[in-house]
Amino acid sequence: MAALSNLISTWIKNGNPSIVVGDVNKEKTFRELFNQVLHRSPFYLRYSLDRKRPDLFLIHPTELSDMSDPVVLECNGIILRKKTHEIVARGMDNICDVDIDQAMSYLDTPDTYALEEAEDGTVLRVSYIDDQWVVSTNRCIDATHFSVKRFPKKHYAAFAAADSHDSKFLKSK
Repeated sequence: MAALSNLISTWIKNGNPSIVVGDVNKEKTFRELFNQVLHRSPFYLRYSLDRKRPDLFLIHPTELSDMSDPVVLECNGIILRKKTHEIVARGMDNICDVDIDQAMSYLDTPDTYALEEAEDGTVLRVSYIDDQWVVSTNRCIDATHFSVKRFPKKHYAAFAAADSHDSKFLKSK
């Protein structure tokens, strides 16, 4: 589970941890991490931001990501701090996105299996970040205000409706 942390540490050590802008030293930003490393082969990772939590970013794979790479597998919904690159919530590293053809190629007898396509939000994760409970998906930091076109209900609202206790456990630690 340290593949991403090791990659970031190596990037900082080998890539000069600060850049000079005029007379001011500026720490490398998470955007530079993506532009220089994570948006490139073999990772092809993307990030998601959230207006309610401007100091965080979430990393997720794309269709081009090498799903056999340990960094890519670890980055399926992992949440980090922008300034320090500290991991604040682990992703769903045992779940990976594949298309139907790719999934069928893994099966020895594809005719015996039924596959379903799932939208983002099928799996919700509850994390405790900065003294608050946060419900996220593998592509969205805060699922309380996020939905997809094919399912207009907010992810959190669907989660809360499924919980007969009205998600009271999320209101206090």
